[in-house]
Amino acid sequence: HVIAVGPEENWRWRLAAEVSQGRIRAYGSQPSSKLRTFHAAADVYAEGFPVGSLTAMLEPALAGVACVRCPQTVPLPFASDSPSIDFLTRPATLEDFVSQIRALLDDRAAAANGAPDLIDEAAFRRAKQTPGQCAQ
Repeated sequence: HVIAVGPEENWRWRLAAEVSQGRIRAYGSQPSSKLRTFHAAADVYAEGFPVGSLTAMLEPALAGVACVRCPQTVPLPFASDSPSIDFLTRPATLEDFVSQIRALLDDRAAAANGAPDLIDEAAFRRAKQTPGQCAQ
């Protein structure tokens, strides 16, 4: 299933739901209190595009969900960009993006270990900062 939180349901989402027999759904904006339910149900977080969101990616990561960044075909500033996620390679193409998602879905152990890497890397980078250095 593909669950999209944020986009409001419109004719495109309804068509996708119909063609996929309900396996693709848009749930629109959700209050923070309900996001935990979506994060708990997620196997993989795929960064949205053409406009990604670092905050939207970090929230499921903190809940233990593996993350896939948007393809390199999405230019900055429309993709998440931070030194804290540089170790997460951006897929070169849309096909590579889909392949990374499928690989994580096929290998549940890798998906389960994906988010702790993101959290550990961010903590490691913060620990390396010297006093007075701007947080990244």
